[in-house]
Amino acid sequence: MSSREQISKKWRQTLERLYTAQPSAQNAIQKAAGYAVFSNFGLKIVFAGGGSGKGVAVKNKSGQATYMKLIEVQAGFGMGIKKFRMIWVFENQSDLDSFINLG
Repeated sequence: MSSREQISKKWRQTLERLYTAQPSAQNAIQKAAGYAVFSNFGLKIVFAGGGSGKGVAVKNKSGQATYMKLIEVQAGFGMGIKKFRMIWVFENQSDLDSFINLG
């Protein structure tokens, strides 16, 4: 399975889980300019940490999907490992375009 196929599978699973837990989210996402779905893995040891992930941003009007990578850097005291999925919903097109083009 290619990387894009894996991302697409997680994208659909994440939305299905959200819609099951919060059915009204489906209407909110459909009415928005677009949305982004990412899965992420992070590690933090004492004062430094970071993470990375992959996902997709979707423009609702055209259905265009943009595959993206996510990198995070953390500072501050802590320790742990985290694995999670995130969904961003963009009400207007300019915010979605900014996210896609600038991160």
